Amino acid sequence: MHLRNGERGATLILILGVIAALAILVAALVMLSSNVVRNSRAQSAEVKAFNVAEAGLDTGQATLFDKWPGPGETTPTVDPVAFENQFPKPQFPAAMYGRDFIDVQFYDDDGGSGINTAVNVDQNGNGIMWIESSGATGSGAAMVMAKVERVEYDLRVRDNVALYSEGNVEFKGNGSQDVVQYEEPATSAMVYARGSITGQVDNVQLGVQTEQYTAVSLQDVFPSEILLGIIEAGKSFANWGAYTAWKSSHPGVEPFATDPRIIIIENGDVDAKDMPETDGPPDERTVWSEVDPGILVVLNGNFKDTGKKKKIYGIVYVSKGVVLGGNAEIHGMVVAKGEAKINGTRAVFYNPTVMANLGLQGPLTLTVRRVPNTWRELQPPQPSP
Repeated sequence: MHLRNGERGATLILILGVIAALAILVAALVMLSSNVVRNSRAQSAEVKAFNVAEAGLDTGQATLFDKWPGPGETTPTVDPVAFENQFPKPQFPAAMYGRDFIDVQFYDDDGGSGINTAVNVDQNGNGIMWIESSGATGSGAAMVMAKVERVEYDLRVRDNVALYSEGNVEFKGNGSQDVVQYEEPATSAMVYARGSITGQVDNVQLGVQTEQYTAVSLQDVFPSEILLGIIEAGKSFANWGAYTAWKSSHPGVEPFATDPRIIIIENGDVDAKDMPETDGPPDERTVWSEVDPGILVVLNGNFKDTGKKKKIYGIVYVSKGVVLGGNAEIHGMVVAKGEAKINGTRAVFYNPTVMANLGLQGPLTLTVRRVPNTWRELQPPQPSP
Protein backbone atom coordinates (compact mmCIF):
# COMPACT_ATOMS: atom_id res chain seq x y z
CA MET A 1 0.00 0.00 0.00
CA HIS A 2 1.45 3.33 -1.00
CA LEU A 3 0.85 6.56 0.95
CA ARG A 4 -0.06 9.64 -0.89
CA ASN A 5 2.24 12.64 -0.70
CA GLY A 6 -0.20 14.53 1.54
CA GLU A 7 -0.43 11.63 3.97
CA ARG A 8 3.35 11.34 4.10
CA GLY A 9 3.57 15.01 5.07
CA ALA A 10 0.95 14.68 7.77
CA THR A 11 2.76 11.70 9.27
CA LEU A 12 6.03 13.59 9.30
CA ILE A 13 4.42 16.54 11.04
CA LEU A 14 2.89 14.18 13.60
CA ILE A 15 6.25 12.53 14.29
CA LEU A 16 7.95 15.92 14.65
CA GLY A 17 5.19 17.03 17.02
CA VAL A 18 5.66 13.92 19.15
CA ILE A 19 9.43 14.44 19.23
CA ALA A 20 8.96 18.09 20.20
CA ALA A 21 6.51 17.12 22.93
CA LEU A 22 8.91 14.51 24.23
CA ALA A 23 11.75 17.05 24.19
CA ILE A 24 9.63 19.49 26.15
CA LEU A 25 8.64 16.75 28.58
CA VAL A 26 12.26 15.69 29.06
CA ALA A 27 13.31 19.30 29.63
CA ALA A 28 10.50 19.72 32.13
CA LEU A 29 11.49 16.51 33.92
CA VAL A 30 15.13 17.64 34.05
CA MET A 31 14.08 21.01 35.42
CA LEU A 32 11.74 19.38 37.93
CA SER A 33 14.40 16.92 38.99
CA SER A 34 16.91 19.74 39.38
CA ASN A 35 14.45 21.73 41.48
CA VAL A 36 13.71 18.68 43.62
CA VAL A 37 17.42 18.10 44.21
CA ARG A 38 17.97 21.77 44.94
CA ASN A 39 14.99 21.91 47.30
CA SER A 40 16.07 18.66 48.98
CA ARG A 41 19.53 20.08 49.57
CA ALA A 42 18.08 23.32 50.91
CA GLN A 43 15.70 21.40 53.15
CA SER A 44 18.54 19.18 54.36
CA ALA A 45 20.61 22.27 55.15
CA GLU A 46 17.70 23.77 57.09
CA VAL A 47 17.21 20.56 59.07
CA LYS A 48 20.92 20.41 59.91
CA ALA A 49 20.90 24.07 60.93
CA PHE A 50 17.91 23.38 63.17
CA ASN A 51 19.81 20.51 64.79
CA VAL A 52 22.79 22.83 65.37
CA ALA A 53 20.53 25.46 66.96
CA GLU A 54 18.91 22.84 69.22
CA ALA A 55 22.34 21.58 70.26
CA GLY A 56 23.27 25.17 71.07
CA LEU A 57 20.21 25.42 73.31
CA ASP A 58 21.26 22.23 75.12
CA THR A 59 24.80 23.55 75.50
CA GLY A 60 23.43 26.79 76.90
CA GLN A 61 21.52 24.83 79.54
CA ALA A 62 24.70 22.92 80.43
CA THR A 63 26.58 26.22 80.70
CA LEU A 64 24.04 27.59 83.16
CA PHE A 65 24.11 24.34 85.14
CA ASP A 66 27.88 24.57 85.42
CA LYS A 67 27.71 28.15 86.74
CA TRP A 68 24.43 29.93 87.21
CA PRO A 69 25.10 33.67 86.68
CA GLY A 70 23.65 35.55 89.62
CA PRO A 71 23.27 39.33 89.97
CA GLY A 72 26.42 41.19 88.98
CA GLU A 73 28.28 38.05 87.86
CA THR A 74 30.01 37.38 84.55
CA THR A 75 27.88 36.89 81.44
CA PRO A 76 27.84 33.17 80.48
CA THR A 77 29.22 32.20 77.09
CA VAL A 78 29.40 29.18 74.79
CA ASP A 79 32.75 28.68 73.05
CA PRO A 80 31.83 28.67 69.33
CA VAL A 81 35.07 26.98 68.22
CA ALA A 82 34.81 24.11 70.70
CA PHE A 83 31.12 23.74 69.86
CA GLU A 84 31.67 23.61 66.08
CA ASN A 85 34.51 21.09 66.45
CA GLN A 86 32.00 18.57 67.80
CA PHE A 87 30.30 18.35 64.38
CA PRO A 88 31.79 16.38 61.44
CA LYS A 89 32.74 18.83 58.68
CA PRO A 90 31.47 16.80 55.69
CA GLN A 91 27.96 16.65 57.13
CA PHE A 92 28.01 20.10 58.73
CA PRO A 93 30.00 22.49 56.52
CA ALA A 94 30.83 26.06 57.49
CA ALA A 95 27.95 28.50 57.32
CA MET A 96 27.48 30.60 54.18
CA TYR A 97 26.59 34.27 53.79
CA GLY A 98 28.80 35.38 56.67
CA ARG A 99 26.70 33.66 59.32
CA ASP A 100 28.18 32.14 62.48
CA PHE A 101 27.96 28.37 62.90
CA ILE A 102 26.55 28.91 66.41
CA ASP A 103 25.60 31.93 68.48
CA VAL A 104 24.09 31.41 71.93
CA GLN A 105 22.79 34.37 73.89
CA PHE A 106 21.52 34.50 77.47
CA TYR A 107 18.88 36.95 78.71
CA ASP A 108 17.19 37.63 82.01
CA ASP A 109 13.43 37.46 82.26
CA ASP A 110 11.41 40.57 83.09
CA GLY A 111 9.76 39.03 86.13
CA GLY A 112 6.76 37.95 84.08
CA SER A 113 6.48 36.16 80.77
CA GLY A 114 8.74 38.52 78.83
CA ILE A 115 12.45 38.87 78.15
CA ASN A 116 14.91 41.53 79.28
CA THR A 117 17.37 41.52 76.37
CA ALA A 118 19.44 44.28 78.00
CA VAL A 119 20.58 41.96 80.83
CA ASN A 120 22.58 38.74 80.29
CA VAL A 121 22.58 37.37 83.85
CA ASP A 122 19.90 36.48 86.39
CA GLN A 123 19.89 40.05 87.70
CA ASN A 124 16.53 39.76 89.46
CA GLY A 125 17.69 36.54 91.16
CA ASN A 126 14.51 34.56 90.50
CA GLY A 127 16.27 31.55 88.95
CA ILE A 128 14.77 32.09 85.48
CA MET A 129 16.54 33.02 82.23
CA TRP A 130 16.03 32.81 78.47
CA ILE A 131 18.42 31.15 76.01
CA GLU A 132 18.47 32.10 72.34
CA SER A 133 20.41 29.84 69.98
CA SER A 134 21.16 30.57 66.31
CA GLY A 135 22.65 27.80 64.19
CA ALA A 136 23.84 27.83 60.59
CA THR A 137 25.53 25.29 58.33
CA GLY A 138 25.93 25.48 54.59
CA SER A 139 23.04 27.53 53.24
CA GLY A 140 20.74 26.66 56.14
CA ALA A 141 19.96 28.75 59.19
CA ALA A 142 17.69 28.32 62.21
CA MET A 143 16.98 30.08 65.49
CA VAL A 144 15.28 28.70 68.60
CA MET A 145 14.61 30.07 72.07
CA ALA A 146 13.36 28.74 75.40
CA LYS A 147 12.91 29.86 78.97
CA VAL A 148 14.87 27.82 81.52
CA GLU A 149 14.74 27.62 85.29
CA ARG A 150 17.24 26.66 87.93
CA VAL A 151 16.08 23.77 90.10
CA GLU A 152 17.77 23.79 93.49
CA TYR A 153 17.94 21.53 96.47
CA ASP A 154 19.00 23.00 99.76
CA LEU A 155 22.00 20.76 100.26
CA ARG A 156 24.92 22.27 102.09
CA VAL A 157 27.89 21.36 104.21
CA ARG A 158 27.03 22.14 107.83
CA ASP A 159 28.48 25.33 109.26
CA ASN A 160 30.96 25.44 112.13
CA VAL A 161 32.14 21.81 111.92
CA ALA A 162 35.88 21.48 112.38
CA LEU A 163 35.98 17.68 112.62
CA TYR A 164 33.44 14.94 112.02
CA SER A 165 34.17 11.25 112.58
CA GLU A 166 31.94 8.23 112.14
CA GLY A 167 34.27 6.41 114.53
CA ASN A 168 36.10 7.41 117.68
CA VAL A 169 38.10 10.60 118.19
CA GLU A 170 41.29 10.68 120.24
CA PHE A 171 43.20 13.82 121.25
CA LYS A 172 46.85 13.60 122.27
CA GLY A 173 48.29 17.02 121.81
CA ASN A 174 51.49 18.05 123.59
CA GLY A 175 49.76 20.86 125.43
CA SER A 176 51.55 23.69 123.62
CA GLN A 177 48.71 24.22 121.17
CA ASP A 178 45.03 23.43 121.12
CA VAL A 179 44.52 20.59 118.69
CA VAL A 180 41.16 21.89 117.45
CA GLN A 181 40.65 25.59 116.89
CA TYR A 182 38.64 28.06 114.83
CA GLU A 183 39.64 31.15 112.90
CA GLU A 184 37.93 34.50 112.49
CA PRO A 185 35.22 35.41 111.76
CA ALA A 186 34.04 32.18 113.44
CA THR A 187 33.42 32.40 117.19
CA SER A 188 32.94 28.66 117.77
CA ALA A 189 33.33 25.24 116.18
CA MET A 190 32.12 21.67 116.68
CA VAL A 191 33.73 18.26 116.90
CA TYR A 192 31.30 15.39 116.30
CA ALA A 193 32.03 11.69 116.85
CA ARG A 194 29.60 8.84 116.32
CA GLY A 195 31.81 6.95 118.75
CA SER A 196 33.72 8.14 121.80
CA ILE A 197 35.95 11.17 122.27
CA THR A 198 38.92 10.41 124.51
CA GLY A 199 42.33 11.74 125.49
CA GLN A 200 42.99 15.37 126.34
CA VAL A 201 39.46 16.47 125.59
CA ASP A 202 40.11 19.87 127.15
CA ASN A 203 42.99 20.45 124.73
CA VAL A 204 40.75 22.39 122.37
CA GLN A 205 40.28 26.11 121.96
CA LEU A 206 37.74 27.77 124.22
CA GLY A 207 34.54 27.85 122.18
CA VAL A 208 35.10 24.48 120.52
CA GLN A 209 32.43 22.04 121.64
CA THR A 210 32.72 18.26 121.45
CA GLU A 211 29.83 15.83 121.07
CA GLN A 212 30.51 12.11 121.34
CA TYR A 213 28.01 9.40 120.42
CA THR A 214 26.30 12.08 118.39
CA ALA A 215 23.01 11.58 116.63
CA VAL A 216 24.20 13.93 113.90
CA SER A 217 24.78 11.83 110.79
CA LEU A 218 27.37 12.20 108.08
CA GLN A 219 24.53 13.05 105.68
CA ASP A 220 23.58 15.91 108.00
CA VAL A 221 27.13 17.29 107.92
CA PHE A 222 28.36 16.44 104.44
CA PRO A 223 25.56 15.25 102.10
CA SER A 224 26.49 12.37 99.82
CA GLU A 225 25.09 14.28 96.82
CA ILE A 226 27.73 16.95 97.37
CA LEU A 227 30.47 14.33 97.69
CA LEU A 228 29.40 12.70 94.41
CA GLY A 229 29.49 16.06 92.67
CA ILE A 230 32.98 16.71 94.04
CA ILE A 231 34.22 13.31 92.89
CA GLU A 232 32.77 13.84 89.42
CA ALA A 233 34.42 17.26 89.11
CA GLY A 234 37.83 16.28 90.51
CA LYS A 235 41.07 14.92 89.11
CA SER A 236 41.19 11.24 89.95
CA PHE A 237 44.28 9.06 90.50
CA ALA A 238 44.33 5.33 91.25
CA ASN A 239 46.71 5.88 94.17
CA TRP A 240 49.45 8.25 95.30
CA GLY A 241 51.97 6.42 93.14
CA ALA A 242 49.78 7.05 90.09
CA TYR A 243 49.69 10.76 90.94
CA THR A 244 53.48 10.82 91.26
CA ALA A 245 53.92 8.98 87.94
CA TRP A 246 51.50 11.31 86.17
CA LYS A 247 53.26 14.38 87.52
CA SER A 248 56.70 13.10 86.45
CA SER A 249 55.41 12.57 82.90
CA HIS A 250 53.92 16.08 82.78
CA PRO A 251 56.77 18.42 83.81
CA GLY A 252 55.62 21.84 84.89
CA VAL A 253 52.01 20.75 85.48
CA GLU A 254 50.79 20.40 89.06
CA PRO A 255 47.25 18.98 89.44
CA PHE A 256 47.00 20.38 92.98
CA ALA A 257 47.58 23.90 91.67
CA THR A 258 45.24 23.91 88.65
CA ASP A 259 41.48 24.33 88.70
CA PRO A 260 39.48 22.60 89.89
CA ARG A 261 41.58 22.15 93.01
CA ILE A 262 39.96 18.81 93.74
CA ILE A 263 42.16 15.72 94.08
CA ILE A 264 40.67 12.24 94.33
CA ILE A 265 42.88 9.36 95.47
CA GLU A 266 40.98 6.14 94.81
CA ASN A 267 43.06 3.66 96.84
CA GLY A 268 45.78 3.74 99.47
CA ASP A 269 46.93 6.20 102.12
CA VAL A 270 47.98 9.81 101.67
CA ASP A 271 50.71 11.41 103.78
CA ALA A 272 50.46 15.16 104.24
CA LYS A 273 54.24 15.50 103.88
CA ASP A 274 53.96 14.44 100.22
CA MET A 275 51.34 17.01 99.27
CA PRO A 276 52.84 19.72 97.04
CA GLU A 277 52.89 23.29 98.30
CA THR A 278 51.13 25.48 95.76
CA ASP A 279 50.64 28.98 97.20
CA GLY A 280 52.34 31.72 99.19
CA PRO A 281 55.80 33.30 99.28
CA PRO A 282 58.89 31.07 99.16
CA ASP A 283 59.39 31.07 102.92
CA GLU A 284 55.70 30.47 103.75
CA ARG A 285 54.48 28.01 101.13
CA THR A 286 51.14 26.31 101.77
CA VAL A 287 49.01 23.60 100.19
CA TRP A 288 46.31 25.74 98.57
CA SER A 289 45.30 28.99 100.27
CA GLU A 290 42.48 30.66 102.12
CA VAL A 291 41.53 32.58 98.98
CA ASP A 292 41.85 29.58 96.66
CA PRO A 293 41.33 26.45 98.77
CA GLY A 294 41.03 22.85 97.61
CA ILE A 295 39.50 19.49 98.43
CA LEU A 296 41.28 16.18 98.98
CA VAL A 297 39.13 13.03 98.90
CA VAL A 298 40.72 9.69 99.87
CA LEU A 299 38.22 7.06 98.80
CA ASN A 300 39.80 3.90 100.19
CA GLY A 301 42.59 4.80 102.56
CA ASN A 302 43.78 6.91 105.46
CA PHE A 303 45.15 10.42 105.75
CA LYS A 304 48.18 10.88 107.97
CA ASP A 305 51.07 13.16 108.73
CA THR A 306 54.46 11.75 109.61
CA GLY A 307 56.29 14.84 110.73
CA LYS A 308 56.84 17.49 108.08
CA LYS A 309 55.16 20.81 108.79
CA LYS A 310 52.32 21.49 106.36
CA LYS A 311 49.54 24.07 106.13
CA ILE A 312 46.60 22.78 104.13
CA TYR A 313 43.69 25.07 103.23
CA GLY A 314 40.53 23.21 102.31
CA ILE A 315 38.57 20.06 103.12
CA VAL A 316 40.10 16.65 103.78
CA TYR A 317 37.50 13.89 103.33
CA VAL A 318 38.69 10.37 104.16
CA SER A 319 36.78 7.10 103.76
CA LYS A 320 38.80 5.50 106.55
CA GLY A 321 40.69 7.28 109.31
CA VAL A 322 42.76 10.38 110.01
CA VAL A 323 45.97 10.27 112.00
CA LEU A 324 47.76 13.57 112.49
CA GLY A 325 50.95 12.71 114.30
CA GLY A 326 53.23 15.51 113.15
CA ASN A 327 53.05 19.19 112.32
CA ALA A 328 50.17 19.33 109.86
CA GLU A 329 47.60 22.11 110.06
CA ILE A 330 44.31 21.69 108.22
CA HIS A 331 42.50 25.02 107.84
CA GLY A 332 38.94 24.29 106.80
CA MET A 333 37.28 21.02 107.75
CA VAL A 334 38.08 17.32 108.27
CA VAL A 335 35.64 14.46 107.66
CA ALA A 336 36.60 10.87 108.50
CA LYS A 337 34.38 7.84 108.02
CA GLY A 338 36.71 6.00 110.37
CA GLU A 339 38.45 7.12 113.56
CA ALA A 340 40.37 10.35 113.97
CA LYS A 341 43.55 10.60 116.04
CA ILE A 342 44.88 14.10 116.54
CA ASN A 343 48.25 13.37 118.11
CA GLY A 344 50.60 16.03 116.83
CA THR A 345 51.71 19.49 117.79
CA ARG A 346 49.49 21.07 115.15
CA ALA A 347 45.75 21.14 114.71
CA VAL A 348 42.52 21.24 112.78
CA PHE A 349 41.31 24.81 112.32
CA TYR A 350 37.72 25.47 111.33
CA ASN A 351 38.00 28.26 108.76
CA PRO A 352 34.70 29.82 107.60
CA THR A 353 36.42 31.84 104.86
CA VAL A 354 37.81 28.67 103.30
CA MET A 355 34.38 27.04 103.43
CA ALA A 356 32.74 30.08 101.83
CA ASN A 357 35.33 30.17 99.05
CA LEU A 358 34.71 26.50 98.30
CA GLY A 359 31.05 27.35 97.68
CA LEU A 360 29.65 24.33 99.52
CA GLN A 361 27.44 26.17 102.01
CA GLY A 362 24.64 27.25 99.73
CA PRO A 363 21.85 25.63 97.71
CA LEU A 364 22.93 22.95 95.23
CA THR A 365 21.79 23.26 91.61
CA LEU A 366 20.27 19.92 90.68
CA THR A 367 19.42 20.82 87.09
CA VAL A 368 18.57 23.60 84.66
CA ARG A 369 15.40 22.63 82.81
CA ARG A 370 13.25 24.17 80.11
CA VAL A 371 10.01 25.73 81.28
CA PRO A 372 7.13 23.89 79.53
CA ASN A 373 5.42 25.67 76.63
CA THR A 374 8.10 28.33 76.24
CA TRP A 375 10.13 26.78 73.38
CA ARG A 376 9.74 28.67 70.13
CA GLU A 377 11.29 28.68 66.68
CA LEU A 378 12.22 32.14 65.40
CA GLN A 379 12.98 33.52 61.97
CA PRO A 380 16.78 33.70 61.66
CA PRO A 381 18.24 37.02 60.53
CA GLN A 382 18.49 37.31 56.75
CA PRO A 383 22.01 37.48 55.29
CA SER A 384 23.27 40.82 54.08
CA PRO A 385 22.99 41.29 50.30
